[in-house]
Amino acid sequence: MKTERDTTHDWERSAHGLEWATALAFSRAVGRLSRRPPVALIRRLLDVYISYTAGPMLFDRENGPPGNLDPTGGFRRARTAAIELRAAVDTWNGSLPPPPDVVTAARAMVAAYGHFAAGRWDEHTFSDDAEAALLWPDEEAS
Repeated sequence: MKTERDTTHDWERSAHGLEWATALAFSRAVGRLSRRPPVALIRRLLDVYISYTAGPMLFDRENGPPGNLDPTGGFRRARTAAIELRAAVDTWNGSLPPPPDVVTAARAMVAAYGHFAAGRWDEHTFSDDAEAALLWPDEEAS
């Protein structure tokens, strides 16, 4: 089993992948982007997501029972859709708006995860600084 530190790093990168899927799924979020989505970074984040969710999302703690970074099961439920999104992103150049296959796959991932606004793709609103919540290449740490 991975350590808490290793598992937390994978979880954070997976969460960033899910945030990008969310931005691509909701038309109002995509409409707020002022720059081209970093497709290579999104691919890497989805690769981590897919790998990370292939097994139990547990980690060893120094004291106490194993920790669980997916208590609701949302990350694991969205894995198949993440694989589909990764394939769709592979043929995308980052142009806005994203092509229908990317949007459809992103929506499937967000819905499988259990996002509270899934299905309200054109109505759900985002804050003016929604772009700041996304990971960008200049912020990426290895």
